[in-house]
Amino acid sequence: MVSCTSAFHFHSSCSGFPRPQQQFVNHRKDLQLLFPFEIPIFLRRLHSFHNVTSSLPLKKIANMLHSAHREYDPFPLASRYGIQPSELISGVCCVQCGFQGMTSIYNGWGCQQCGHVDEIAHVQAIVDYFMLIGYRISNKECRHFLRLDNIQKVKRLLGQLRIPFEGEKRGRFYIANLKVIRELHDSKGPKVTK
Repeated sequence: MVSCTSAFHFHSSCSGFPRPQQQFVNHRKDLQLLFPFEIPIFLRRLHSFHNVTSSLPLKKIANMLHSAHREYDPFPLASRYGIQPSELISGVCCVQCGFQGMTSIYNGWGCQQCGHVDEIAHVQAIVDYFMLIGYRISNKECRHFLRLDNIQKVKRLLGQLRIPFEGEKRGRFYIANLKVIRELHDSKGPKVTK
């Protein structure tokens, strides 16, 4: 026989036993003894569960949570992890072989390593810039990052991507946000023509 000290108590009038093989004698008439398989049934039958709060405060809390929600924005990653932009490897990456440093050719970008030609390889490089370095890029910064010298070609590439901008001529900056980055990342991109 086992005393009630080996039982665990989870309700004022109920005790459960960890092993169904135990034998016991219940001397208390106000105590219900349960075996493990009976506990879930007992808990479902309890009517002591009730709403802690009314629906009006819950709606207010839900509205506050909804209005305070902000999409997680981990960018730019370089500053988050203490990496200087000068430490990053710039250039357009070949999707075929992974070579970093495709060159601009008439019909897009050519890989010196494997010979692959990609019309839109620059799109991922620009997305990488926005995710790594910052949400603003000038023509000069883009040329440096893409390893491209042609001012007009970079202007055309950025214009074809329809990235919002502010300023004119040398003071123009193309400005992205999470939505722009997502659209650029998910898009196939425009065909680049020279």
